[in-house]
Amino acid sequence: MLLDNQVLPLLGCLSTAPSLSLEARTRAAHLKVTGDPNSALLEEPKHVSLPALGLLLHHQQVSSIHAVNHRGNPDARFELDFHQSDRRLDISPHDPRLFNSLTACFGDRTIPAAALAAIRRAARPTLRICPCCRRAAAKRAAEPDKHPLSGIFTQAMNDGGELQLRIENPSFSLATLFRPDTLEHSFGLVRARQGESTVFQASLSLVHCLRLRTVRTDGETRSEVAAYDMHGKQTFALSSAREGIMQAWMAICDAYFES
Repeated sequence: MLLDNQVLPLLGCLSTAPSLSLEARTRAAHLKVTGDPNSALLEEPKHVSLPALGLLLHHQQVSSIHAVNHRGNPDARFELDFHQSDRRLDISPHDPRLFNSLTACFGDRTIPAAALAAIRRAARPTLRICPCCRRAAAKRAAEPDKHPLSGIFTQAMNDGGELQLRIENPSFSLATLFRPDTLEHSFGLVRARQGESTVFQASLSLVHCLRLRTVRTDGETRSEVAAYDMHGKQTFALSSAREGIMQAWMAICDAYFES
């Protein structure tokens, strides 16, 4: 169902839920976090945030909101589309009564799922890739377990290290602290989980390059790995404050690119 595009009132109601799942979706990456929003919704002229869940949303970038409740799926959700149509933010309140109440309050008209999918396909910009980059992308996707991201997540699993994950773009940013406990590979994807609360997935065909650097945030020095697509746009980043982690990450990357 298409909702009235009243982002701030909708988020204000959702912030009172005891639990929310937020899912940031882009071409290259997908990050899902679950937790208590603590009824904390901070409004600024150009953005709104749920700090307890690491969300910063530029609400004027939202082009439409849809309520989706597939039969038999317990995670009914609100899907926020943006003027840049290669990204989306999903919000699941985990409370059927709240979902139904907000859908009734903000609902405009019903749209068939197939029609919505067709609208999104038509609006999605074409990603133009040269033959050389296409071959490199196929090679990365064919061996996801050998990619440096897999090595970085494996190291974090083995030593219990905490990572900060962040997906950031002109429409929103979603960041969370993450201690992966499982790692999966399939069809060019790397998927890391922390229980059922946090899931991160990267499409390696679109991780064209990695940039390692040291950043300083809020008085803390952190080592960061940022991923970029074929057009030089940052798609996601992960960082750690652990001493010596940069050298370990450089060794993982050197071993991969020298092979």
